[in-house]
Amino acid sequence: MKRFTLIISFVCILFTLLGCQSENKEMVVLDQITKISVSNSDGFGGLNENYIFSSQENKLTSSFEEIIERTTLVNKELSQVTPDYDILVEYENQDTQGLHLILGSSDQESYLTYIGYEDKVYRISQNDIERIRGFLNI
Repeated sequence: MKRFTLIISFVCILFTLLGCQSENKEMVVLDQITKISVSNSDGFGGLNENYIFSSQENKLTSSFEEIIERTTLVNKELSQVTPDYDILVEYENQDTQGLHLILGSSDQESYLTYIGYEDKVYRISQNDIERIRGFLNI
């Protein structure tokens, strides 16, 4: 009986530890996106508020929401790279999120990070990068 209790306790502790290790594999959308604003980035850690593009168009905001939801967490460090764009995402519930966009050339990968959490890097699919380039006309 003592052995059985010990095994059950061990299994419970193991599941608790494994649960704490879980991490979102894609970016989290806090609510319905109502507006996105894009600026040239000044580097990691801050948000440039001199926007070069801003839109509240539902088609564009819902498309960007889909792009965010399809990103995948990768084990990559971006310390040798400077973000190309900063993106301010505004939600229906009045929350906001700042993102850095590292936009690779057509044959390179592109990434998003949360501003202030640059250690978590999310890869954007090539199709979605082309959609972003279309939004920004680049």
